[in-house]
Amino acid sequence: MIDDVALEQRLGEAGRMPYGRGQIAAVEAIVRRADAEANAPIQYAARILATNAYVMGGEPGKAFVPFAWCLAVHDRGEADPHYDHELMWSFKWIVNALAKFPEVPLDKAMAVLDDMERRYRLAGYSMNAVHQYRVVVAQHVGDEDTAAEHYRLWCAAPRDGMSDCVGCEPTSKVSYLAWRRRDEDAVALAVPVLAGEMTCVEQPQSILTDLLLPYVRTGRLTEAAEAHRSAYRRLRTERRELGPIASHVEFCARTGNTARAIELVQRHLTALEEPPSPLVEMEFAASGALALRLAAEAEPGIMIRRDGADVDATEVAAELSLRAKEIAARFDERNGTSRQGDRSHRSSPRSRWSTICRCRPRLADPRPWTSRTSRPNRRCPRCRPRRRNWPTLPTSRRACSTSPRRKRPGGGSTNSARTPSPSCWAGGSTRPARTRWPRAVRRRPSGSGGARSSCSPRPATRCASRWCGSGSARCGASPIASTTGWPT
Repeated sequence: MIDDVALEQRLGEAGRMPYGRGQIAAVEAIVRRADAEANAPIQYAARILATNAYVMGGEPGKAFVPFAWCLAVHDRGEADPHYDHELMWSFKWIVNALAKFPEVPLDKAMAVLDDMERRYRLAGYSMNAVHQYRVVVAQHVGDEDTAAEHYRLWCAAPRDGMSDCVGCEPTSKVSYLAWRRRDEDAVALAVPVLAGEMTCVEQPQSILTDLLLPYVRTGRLTEAAEAHRSAYRRLRTERRELGPIASHVEFCARTGNTARAIELVQRHLTALEEPPSPLVEMEFAASGALALRLAAEAEPGIMIRRDGADVDATEVAAELSLRAKEIAARFDERNGTSRQGDRSHRSSPRSRWSTICRCRPRLADPRPWTSRTSRPNRRCPRCRPRRRNWPTLPTSRRACSTSPRRKRPGGGSTNSARTPSPSCWAGGSTRPARTRWPRAVRRRPSGSGGARSSCSPRPATRCASRWCGSGSARCGASPIASTTGWPT
């Protein structure tokens, strides 16, 4: 028999474990031991911790029972007041999780929201978190009017101890603004958040994932690619983050990076065997079907690796698409709307994000990330380089003569066709410090044959012959006194 002190010590050690199946197994063992010994304080504390472990460990469906048990103990007045804050905080997790299971009636989820509001008011908390999760439920159902009203109240309500952290609350707002296609507002809202210091384990990967679509629709392609790389590195090992990973698969597929999308699908396809929730299962299945169909269109007969064997991508895409549509139909039947069914249609390859510029390098580029550079297409209005105002050339020098020898400003010549002597510099016999100028492609003056040469302009104190692109006898230009023929 384990005494109370040892059991409390084990409970503390379980609370410090990283989220995942290991922590869940440790907490469940403590719950069973506390129930066997009828240790009421440990029973309550262990179930509070179990609710947290289930949600953060990728098994939110198991959190409903311990949460309801703790709530009943609290209502009987037998709960430890030390855990009141954790119990009230768990309301947000439960409301968010209830919407992800079509087996749970929508009325039940709304009733829990109403109970959450009642308890928050009795405890003196702000309605900030209540309005936030009413927006989340309305967004899931597709009720734009209700979501807009509660978003207004949410922004007006002051923050308090029950509000999400300074990274997670803006993430929910960015998600709502992107849903309403207010992309510039979403990007502006995220700027101070990304510039600050994050203290939450879910940030900054969550807000970067929600910014993918606003970045693309506003033409911020570089920011979108960087957000994908940075966020996915933090998400790929987390079991509970299969939903955000589905957003990255869709991002890669719709922006033409099908090779990268197929890589992500193959890596996380086994997660569909035990998905965190039906909603997440639907999202990943729809995104995976989209990526596979686009890849099959680009390369007919493409095969992917699944369960140790090569499988036709078209067959897997059809299977995932059917799976997503069946789950969406269950959600729409419960919600009485077509919101989730419309989302499941993302598996259709016809609905691409048309704002992506195809002239940019793709994320599936086989070269390392650090060695990739953009190759702007001069015919593309989105990515061709802007015209620069290059510095004006000196107006009182001579171009190269037909002789390979260079003329000095003070007379005489030098046998060096490439390096002038010190006396070739105006104003003294010492060579001045070299000024670095932008490199440009310019035409030779008239009479030089019209060929193009690459010239690096030099300071005006240098010999006039140094302005010529060839610097050899091939240049037949006559003395000039202006920059005519040199485009700026």
